Amino acid sequence: MRIVFIENEDLNRDSSGGIMSYLLNLDHYIRDNKGETVLIGSGTLDLKKEKNNFSHVYSISKDYTISNLFFFIKLFISSKLKHIDKGDVIHVQRPEMVIPLFLRKSNRIICTLHGGQDLAVLKKKGKVIGFFYSILQVMSFFLVDQLIVVDEKNLNRYLKKYPWIKRKINLIPIAVDTSRFYPQDQTKYRKKFNFLLNEKIILFIGRLEEEKNVGFIINSFNEIKHENYKLVIVGSGSLKNELKIMAMRNEAKILFMGEINNSLIPEIINAADVLILASYFEGSPTVVKEALCSNVPIVSTDVGDVKEVLEMVNGGEIIDLTVESVREALEKIFYTEQQINKEALNLFGLKIMGQKTLLIYSQK
Repeated sequence: MRIVFIENEDLNRDSSGGIMSYLLNLDHYIRDNKGETVLIGSGTLDLKKEKNNFSHVYSISKDYTISNLFFFIKLFISSKLKHIDKGDVIHVQRPEMVIPLFLRKSNRIICTLHGGQDLAVLKKKGKVIGFFYSILQVMSFFLVDQLIVVDEKNLNRYLKKYPWIKRKINLIPIAVDTSRFYPQDQTKYRKKFNFLLNEKIILFIGRLEEEKNVGFIINSFNEIKHENYKLVIVGSGSLKNELKIMAMRNEAKILFMGEINNSLIPEIINAADVLILASYFEGSPTVVKEALCSNVPIVSTDVGDVKEVLEMVNGGEIIDLTVESVREALEKIFYTEQQINKEALNLFGLKIMGQKTLLIYSQK
């Protein structure tokens, strides 16, 4: 079996991100089970770099910063789709990408719905663009063979809005590679990243985009003003400069690390005391489970499946969008004996997600 992943990701990118982590985890599971994988993405592949991911990679745009809109348009005309063979299964990560692939290929097409992409478009682009995107989404749902949704909250939302997709939608929660994410020596990595041993490291990992609500995290941190707290922000995005300006009043205690190599993500998580999220919406955030498997508790808004995941392993605190809520959650985690259930490593490993996804691939 050969699986063709199609996603607007830089072929040279080696940093943590929700969708890329999802693809890498599936890639490793498929190839470990004697399958073959292809990634069709963007950017110019650096052939000098040794790549251990995906059996084959192709780019439909030399520009790795290409927008999702232009990536979608290029799928209608790109010659790179000639690398998709007749028996391949195509797996896309955004619903609109189903349309050009359906028109050009007769392969089975699977689409994973990562949280609320329709909600993200509506919030970032406004009602007019959001309306047109919803039309594309409905068209895609008619054309696609199978849908995967990663959390129950969004499953119910989609079914309520489009009850006719019930026969083709499947709930498969995100999983993580527990050979990489497990409890490690915090002191060792504190020293590596030059964090003081007496600091309480509050870590954010993700895209610096509006839906992640990082500005609220920074403003809350500025208001709390605890001398031993340090906020570490890992990731990049369109709001980077704006967020750095917001952090200037407390820049000694707020560190922007930018995107870091994927191999360092387990280390930076193990150096932290808590992972914080304040997203407006999510699906099943990979980084939450990566942190829990590393025995790092979570402070997060009630988005996607986060609340249910935390309840499964006694893994942290749910907050609302107030400074006082953040303050209380951090104090509860830092100053009470709260232990994450060691079963996290078994509950969130790749095996279940991989098996269920392979089953969907193999359906006729």
